[in-house]
Amino acid sequence: MRAAGIHLAALLLLGALAAAPRPAAAEDPPPAAMDPSELASESPPSADAPEEEQRAYWQARAVAARSRVEAARERVASAETAYQDARQRKKRGDPLAKTVSGREAAEAELEAALRYEEEDLPEEARRAGALPGWLRLD
Repeated sequence: MRAAGIHLAALLLLGALAAAPRPAAAEDPPPAAMDPSELASESPPSADAPEEEQRAYWQARAVAARSRVEAARERVASAETAYQDARQRKKRGDPLAKTVSGREAAEAELEAALRYEEEDLPEEARRAGALPGWLRLD
């Protein structure tokens, strides 16, 4: 029971961090998780490319990853709101199950987005020879 309380507190904290989430209807299907390869519209510049071009490319990737995390946080907050609404209205069966599965999908999407931003993108950039500062968003 204590773990569930901690989990709910973490979700509420994430919801507070999200900027003005829109309430989701219970009928809204959970959004599909974005493939990290979709974040890059083109391949990384070659090592021979000017440093400014390389920096711009990696900063754009970092901005896209950050946007994906923020959008996922908003979806988690929205899904949590829909779930709480369904519980308050004492909905049972399918409507509550949809909100639970929507919330779980949003949480999984947020975890994937955070993992990409914090682990996968920096590793990809390191392997491509990008300087660590290029991924920092000021």
